[in-house]
Amino acid sequence: MSAPKDGDDLADWDQSAEGIHYRLGLDVGIDDDQTQGVIVETITRLPRNVAEYAIEQCRFVSVGRANLGITLPGRLLQPNPQESKPEPRWLIVVEDRMPAKWAHSVVAHEIAHAWLKHDRGSPDLPVDCEVQAATLTGEWGFTGRGADVAWHRRQLEKSQALNAAKPATRNRG
Repeated sequence: MSAPKDGDDLADWDQSAEGIHYRLGLDVGIDDDQTQGVIVETITRLPRNVAEYAIEQCRFVSVGRANLGITLPGRLLQPNPQESKPEPRWLIVVEDRMPAKWAHSVVAHEIAHAWLKHDRGSPDLPVDCEVQAATLTGEWGFTGRGADVAWHRRQLEKSQALNAAKPATRNRG
């Protein structure tokens, strides 16, 4: 993708699929054209302020079929946190071949984690962060696994049940 040509209206170009693709720098982190398209299409469907946040604060990469997606705090990418911007940058990792019926909602779900400042490295991460992200994804108008609040709630309940069933460990030191 290239920058706007002479005579293009910059504001219109910035919001076009080509402009969003260029501003995100997707050619660097995502090799798969279909995945690049899903990310751009998802951002065009977000509320304007969220779309701008995603373009400015999120970077997208893919590592193949590793998982459906994960959002990491940008401080993991910055060698010196004292020099970072006030707003963190988020690294969103997506699967190149996620099921098409879920693709847009999964990308939107990961953007929701960034928007909600869900820092997986923080002890303050809400236990129900997946439910929160799914709820917001649905409020943005997406459907599919990323917006399926009931599915995410069931996953949370399963996780809590497994954790409750684990024997308590004591520090024997």
